[in-house]
Amino acid sequence: MEIDPIIKEIYKEKDISTNISIFLASICALVVYLTNSNSFISSIVAISIFSLSKLISNFLIQKFRNNINKKEMLSSFSKKEKEVIQSFIKNETSFITLKDLREGVYDFDEKAFDSLVMRGKIKFIDGGVGDGPTGFQLNYKIYKIFLNL
Repeated sequence: MEIDPIIKEIYKEKDISTNISIFLASICALVVYLTNSNSFISSIVAISIFSLSKLISNFLIQKFRNNINKKEMLSSFSKKEKEVIQSFIKNETSFITLKDLREGVYDFDEKAFDSLVMRGKIKFIDGGVGDGPTGFQLNYKIYKIFLNL
């Protein structure tokens, strides 16, 4: 069995969770082999640890990346834009009807509201042809993030 292609394949891998899993599985298999001198048991340990650590590391890396994306998203809004989004949250809705907006039910900075519309964070929904009310829909992902703050 030639080891060189295996080592090249390991170092070619760019997936962080795979690299973590290979490292943990190798260490555990080595420890088991050194204590038992049984290559069969150490290979079973390596396969088991690799699978388990791959799942766990994928989960942790995804959670870490989601936190980073969330922080980046939160920092991309100005103070006034955050106030507009908070008005959606305060009224427990991600949709503002045009009627409520005209009647002044929502009190927020119009420029910040327009900025969110221009950036595509709030979309105009035209329900004038019988498909529902006409108004503005806040992006659900943004609504969900601000709801959990």
